[in-house]
Order: sequence, then structure tokens, then C-alpha cells
Amino acid sequence: MRTLIGLILLFSFSVLVMSQVGKQPFWKVFCHQVPIYRGRIDTIVTPGRISPHSHRVFGANNFNLGDTSRTPIEEYNILQNSTCTTCSITIDKSNYWVPDLYYKWPDGTFSLVPTAGLTVYYPARSGSGSQANPAWKAFPPGLRMISGNPFRRSFNSSSLGEKAISFACIGVSGPETPGLPKDVSTCIDGLRAQVSFPMCWNGKDLDSPDHHSHMSYPVEMVDNGNCPSTHPVRIPFIFYEVLFSITSFPRQTSYQPFVWACGDDTGYGYHGDFLNGWDADIVQKALEDPTCSATSTNNGNNVKACKTLAPYVVDPGHDACLINKLEYNIEDLGMNHPIVALAGCNPVTSGPNPAKPCTVITPQPTSGPGWRRFLLQPKGSNKFVGAKSQYVTLNAAVTEPYYSEAWTINSVTGGWTFKSELTGLFVTSPQKDALICNKGGASTWEFFDFTSQAGGFYSIKAHSNNLYVSIYPDGTLHADSSTLGDAQLWTLVDPSNYIHY
Repeated sequence: MRTLIGLILLFSFSVLVMSQVGKQPFWKVFCHQVPIYRGRIDTIVTPGRISPHSHRVFGANNFNLGDTSRTPIEEYNILQNSTCTTCSITIDKSNYWVPDLYYKWPDGTFSLVPTAGLTVYYPARSGSGSQANPAWKAFPPGLRMISGNPFRRSFNSSSLGEKAISFACIGVSGPETPGLPKDVSTCIDGLRAQVSFPMCWNGKDLDSPDHHSHMSYPVEMVDNGNCPSTHPVRIPFIFYEVLFSITSFPRQTSYQPFVWACGDDTGYGYHGDFLNGWDADIVQKALEDPTCSATSTNNGNNVKACKTLAPYVVDPGHDACLINKLEYNIEDLGMNHPIVALAGCNPVTSGPNPAKPCTVITPQPTSGPGWRRFLLQPKGSNKFVGAKSQYVTLNAAVTEPYYSEAWTINSVTGGWTFKSELTGLFVTSPQKDALICNKGGASTWEFFDFTSQAGGFYSIKAHSNNLYVSIYPDGTLHADSSTLGDAQLWTLVDPSNYIHY
């Protein structure tokens, strides 16, 4: 994790660093590579209903579906009651999200591209003349905004809003681009996707119908300059930097294989959402604290040098911070296997997405081994088996499943393997000890027999010792039985039962 964060810092946004005035406030927030949420929820654009495309969301664990009856302040108060965040400053209960990135295989299927985390820059920027030494204001409670447009498929160089989206091909010399690099596959150290948010607020509206117009970029440029008279309140500039790990995918010479979840293969439709969860008093104090300057914090990289924020700085983690209220939309996002269509039915287009459904595709098998995705329940139990993080014991502990309880199954010679959709790790059976989810590859100890039994149940037998997997009273699983009984019978549940649109 430290190596990945270090890589992000090494290739940080050069314009920000080069133009930063040393006395101006500047800090950064680093978010863990595992999001707090994945799926089709967008609290800002589609509150109370599912979003047209999938996102990866970072930050506070009270992220939720939203509700049209709630005001921005009420939504802010919900975030303030979050018990943790996957980002590096605990007083920041914000949520940050961007669309998922996919790799399109030659057969038309899609695989989710992993990220190396999110870095959020918070430099406070001045203008000139009467705005040379502005009185920066903290983000007002309830503020939310969007940068970018998922339907955009072209670039207008005269539009500051369109200039706010950019990309850098890491490991290859050349300028940043407003769309995906011409040959993304040559980005030998990954692809960096960048979003700049407007820093000028109209001083009254926490949101607007288009989620843009209550905010404005400076008159001159995206990341610097004077605020227009219509938007006179200057808040800190927000800049997202997401590094996508594209290097494990094969290069394609006949087509551009990387596609955003909204069906965009140009990059112009990339976008970001910001839902403010900062403590306004703390931010205001940091803006006025000279120890929070760019010089003091080494351009935001050493936030502990900022006395106001130092008490809240931690290493970003995920294992101890899980989403507080499960949002039951565990559709197949292709986390660890290809999917036949982008979630939400987003056809890949180089122009605005047409309002038409996806092509009808033959469904996967709906029962038993060969069923690519399933939830696992012991016979007679309403609990599901899950693995919420890496290298943990499997446990049947929850009654409402999430991605941590979703499994994928694949056939191997003489048997089957199954792995966690959330972590991508295979289940292994270490003799009679509890089953664990801890291997990135599969061999004999990760091979199992799934056999249909009476009543629609299945037995699971481990190849490591040729014994059946049993459920223990504490919810753990052990391959320890030579005979079949109720404790050795399992139900494979269809995850679509827990998808709500």
C-alpha cells in the first residue's frame, strides 16, 4: 500500500506543485485502494434510486442511497455520524466517487480495472488584484458538487468545465490529455485519471438542479485566478487523482479497450462527485493556520505538519472501516471475472449514449456448480458465509448479504474452486482447520467437489483431505466429516434476490 501511495505522490499533478505559493494552505487526503462502496448508487444525482452506471466510492462509512425528502444539511448530518472513513484524515467524513473503469476483451466481455487508491488535493488558491489575498472559507455544511459529464464524448478547449477532466499516462513521456491517451496500453506504470472541482461558490446554494451551477471555476483557468462576481466565495480547490492499475491487461492494437462504466471509451465522459463531510470549524481553522501552508506540509504530502489537522491524521485503512448500512444492490460488477454487459445496460459509444437497453444475452446457469456467482448458506440457517477482508476465516455471520458474501465458482480438472468476489482470493482448506480465504492462486488445497443432494442442497468436499465441509456452532467452516448430515449441507443462493433497482 505504501508503495502504491508513493507512486501516486511521485507522479503528482505537476501544475499544482509548480504553481503553489508557499504561504497558501495545502493538504492532501489519501484514501485506501478498496472503496467503502462499489455499485450503482449516486447520492447526489439519483437520490433514493439506483444510478445508471456503477461507481467506486471512498470515504466515510455512512455513505447511502440518499433520499429525495432529505435536505443537503440532513444528508451532511448523516455523514457526520459516520464512525470511520477509508481515508487518511478522520475529521473528514466526506464521500468521493468516480465511475468504474473496465477493460473490454475481444469477445465483448468486460473486466473491472482495480485502482491503487485515491488522492484528494486541497490547495487554497489566490487570484490577483483585490483577490490576491482572499479570505478563504471552509466548505459549508451540506455542500455537494460534480465535475464532468458522463454523456460527454468530445472536447471543447474553450470550456473550463471540460478542461477540468484530464489523464496522465504514467511511465511515458508526454503531456496530459483531455481524453484517454491515444494508446492507453502503453502506460507502463498505470493510468492516472484527474478531476478538478470549481473553487468559487455563489454563497447561498448547497446544490443546484444540474449539480454544477451553484459553483464556478475562476474566470481565467481551472485551478487558479479570480472568482466571478456571481460566485464570490472562495473555498479550497479540490483535485482528485486516481491511479488505475491497467498494466495486467493485454494490449490491443485494433481497438481502444478501456471503457468507463457509463459506456464511454473516449475518456471525455469521466467525472467525479464530492459530498462534503468536513467539520467546517476545523477546516476554517486549518485555512488560517500558518503551519498548514504548502511550505510547511511539503505541498500537502506531510499533513502532520499542520497542527490543526495533525491530531486526525491516520494511515488510510479499509479492513476496520466497512459501510455502515448495507445497500442491497449486489449485482455483478465483474470484480474478479468478466461480465457480458456493463451494469445498468450502458452500450459502449463514442457519442452520447442512446436510450436503449443492452442486447439480450443468454443468462448464466441459475443453479449449482457452473453458476458463476452465488451466496452460500448452511442448511436451516438464514446466515450467509462471507469474507470481509483478506486472509480471514470464513464465517456464516450475516443475514443480509453484501459483496463480502458473494462468491464466484470455476471448474478445474476433477473439481471446482471458489473465491471471494470482494477480495479476489481463493478459499483454501487447511486439513481440518477452519477454511480461510487467503490464496491468489489455486492448487489442490483450493479444489473442492460440489455435489447435488436431495432437497436442492449441495455438499462440499475438500480435495485436501477428501472430507466434507461442515458448519460449526460458531459459524466457521471445517472440512472434517466423512459422513453427510445437516451440518454438511449447503444452499447456493442466487445473488439477484438481493438486487434492488
